[in-house]
Amino acid sequence: MHTDDLAAFLHAPAWQRFLQATSQTVERYGDGLYVKGNLLNKGTYWRGSRVAIDATWEVPTFCKKAWFIRLEPLAECREHLAKFGNVRVTDSIQPKQTIFLDLSAPEEELLAGMKSKHRYNIRVAERHGVQVEIVHADAAEHFGRFWKLLTETAGRHTFRTHDENHYKNMIELLAPEGMAHLAFATLNGQDLATLLLITYNGTATYLHGGSTQAHKEVMAPHLLHWQVITWAKSADNRLYDFWGTNAVKQEDGTWEPRANHPSTGTTRFKLGFGGQVIQYPGAFDLVLRPIPYTLYNGIRRIIRRQSSF
Repeated sequence: MHTDDLAAFLHAPAWQRFLQATSQTVERYGDGLYVKGNLLNKGTYWRGSRVAIDATWEVPTFCKKAWFIRLEPLAECREHLAKFGNVRVTDSIQPKQTIFLDLSAPEEELLAGMKSKHRYNIRVAERHGVQVEIVHADAAEHFGRFWKLLTETAGRHTFRTHDENHYKNMIELLAPEGMAHLAFATLNGQDLATLLLITYNGTATYLHGGSTQAHKEVMAPHLLHWQVITWAKSADNRLYDFWGTNAVKQEDGTWEPRANHPSTGTTRFKLGFGGQVIQYPGAFDLVLRPIPYTLYNGIRRIIRRQSSF
């Protein structure tokens, strides 16, 4: 089992085609994809998420004229990056932490690894007659159902989503490739919960999801995830990645959601399925042109202060 596979879809050929279809400039260096960003005064930067950086890594040729490279490495690498320029800690683009399940374990073991309340809630959903539907190659035909629940959830919890076309293009391009799947939990024909699953190279990643406030008592999201997990296992995936969490390690070695954080409830839900927590190093800017980078950072701080009022 290789946890490096947790975000491998970000470097898949099909993901590259999706990024290019959304008018983004993408280059490949080694096994990783790098995406170009534009700044003021014709400045540019490149970003690489979940990239492997080791002793063989060099500044890619296509980055030579950039102001900086924003990197989210799989493992700590600041000492190596420092050979090429100043390294500054910055905000992460992808989640800094995730939970994954080892799907090589038997289903009984996966159930036993859950919090007892989660097992109970799965049975509650089954008793109420909640049904789970997973759609694959024709997932784009069901996009409207997914988008409705996603935007309802975003409005309720005040988190931002990408625009509609971002998700629509993703599903239209990746579903026929066998990478994008939509799942729905329904009761008497009404959609109660949904999720977007990305599968690639033996890993199933829960990328986005949503639910309605209606019939909360039937615990539809619990059964939805459980049946998606069992489907992913049956489809020969080795890992199930919950993608983003914000948990704090306790003195006894267990993990608890960060208190008073917007994602506390979501993190508690994901932790309830068991699994292992992975902490990534974070995000770093490798500064290639110090003077433009300093100006860029100064303007960025001013904009952030203004937008906070």
